[in-house]
Amino acid sequence: MNGAIQRFETIGFLRGGRISGFLDRQRTPFYLNKCLMEVAHIDET
Repeated sequence: MNGAIQRFETIGFLRGGRISGFLDRQRTPFYLNKCLMEVAHIDET
């Protein structure tokens, strides 16, 4: 989770505090994708 938070903070910094919208004055779109992944879980065993 820390890695995701750091990436969002980096993106926000590069985008001037915003994640949504266009990248520049030429209206280059900014896309954020997600993918389904297996992650380790901590359980009672």
